[in-house]
Amino acid sequence: MKGLILFLALLINAVLVLSGTVYKVKVDTSLNIRSGPGTNYKVVGSLKNGNLIYATDVSGNWAKFYKGYVSVKYLTKATDPSKYETTANLNFRRGPGTNNSIINTLKKGTTVNYYGRDPFVNKWAVTGNGYANTSYLKSKGSSGGSTGGSTGGNTGGSSLGTRIVNYAKQFIGNPYKWGGTSLTNGIDCSGFTRAIFNHFNIKINGNSKSQATQGRSVSGLSNARVADLLFYCDSRGVVEHVAIYEGNNRIVHAANKRDGIKESNANYKTPCRIRRFI
Repeated sequence: MKGLILFLALLINAVLVLSGTVYKVKVDTSLNIRSGPGTNYKVVGSLKNGNLIYATDVSGNWAKFYKGYVSVKYLTKATDPSKYETTANLNFRRGPGTNNSIINTLKKGTTVNYYGRDPFVNKWAVTGNGYANTSYLKSKGSSGGSTGGSTGGNTGGSSLGTRIVNYAKQFIGNPYKWGGTSLTNGIDCSGFTRAIFNHFNIKINGNSKSQATQGRSVSGLSNARVADLLFYCDSRGVVEHVAIYEGNNRIVHAANKRDGIKESNANYKTPCRIRRFI
């Protein structure tokens, strides 16, 4: 009987571990991380708006992750993951680092839901399976090909365009900050495109309205290529937002304070201008 009870306890624990949840922080300032599930416990760190965590347990009003406990009042379940693929047999862990215990191991070529980077150890990704080293993950469907037509656009483009998009997608899940310039701690839409392109020594200047006058004009989403910039206008026709085109009718962008850096459908709103820089 004792053996059966022990087996059931281990089985229940395994199910709990495997059913971890990815959350995004939703606060105006910062969220305290505590050493235990309650405000009477010591503050051991903090999270910023838009940061991601993989919670291995939720008890009452507190979620547990590798750094400690945070109030679920300031968390929202992460949505719209990107599809990534393992490039080797890969361990998914409770935290970012090989010192953290393994939740499960997935074979090479397995598709996983990728939400973004860990806010403390940027080389590690927050996925639906746990934390994983980004060196062994690659984005799916971003390496060329063409799917012309008004619903998808042309995914073709240079290898540089693919590298730009893949670099940009490394920062998915990081926070948005109006006027910010940090890809990890907060940035706005035009700061995001500047930082990504400047990393490849492609100079883009100014805000989204200014950027919409630079580069070369492209006529229509059906002619867009990987790493083109898509611009969105307000009701008066004034440019108010910019995003990087991934191909296959998808964009990566610093969206807003609520969502941070994320992927979206390119036609969530009709682009008013498209510019090419490579």
